[in-house]
Amino acid sequence: MKKLFSRMAVAIVALVLCFTTVVGLPTSADASVSPSPQSVVIKDIFSKGVVKQTESDEYVEITNQKPAIIDLSGWRLNSEDGRQNFYFPKGTLLTPGKSLRVYTNEIHPETGGFSFGIKRAVWNNKGSVGLLYDAQGNLVDSFSYGNKKTEITAVSKQPQTLQSTPPKSLTQNNKNS
Repeated sequence: MKKLFSRMAVAIVALVLCFTTVVGLPTSADASVSPSPQSVVIKDIFSKGVVKQTESDEYVEITNQKPAIIDLSGWRLNSEDGRQNFYFPKGTLLTPGKSLRVYTNEIHPETGGFSFGIKRAVWNNKGSVGLLYDAQGNLVDSFSYGNKKTEITAVSKQPQTLQSTPPKSLTQNNKNS
């Protein structure tokens, strides 16, 4: 009886390994060799807008690093304080190698036409963290700049309600992820 269970266990392991290879799922050996880069990242936060008082021209730039189109419908861009959220509208597609920007309170069709629609600065000029969540609420990427060097690893499962007006954008430099 033990031999039968041992043979069944070996057969099951072999089937699982064959399935993961055929489907293209990573095995533990694959994961330890080279972790795959994220498909969508926050490339930059421009926080020091030149528009006085409102800094409506500050923005966050998001880039698709994979060779496939990514559907950003329902994804959320968030400043670290959690009160400033931008939800990508249904049908937002990001093509391979391309970037888009989400501004604080300006619309620029040439970079996607997205805006937080907030009449005050979103990004702290001294430093902040931008967070990007997928439609299921999983943290996809974080970007810190200035005096904020801590990496955010928490996952937020806040309800994903789409807003009619997009939130505002992010600010400047220094990637820490």
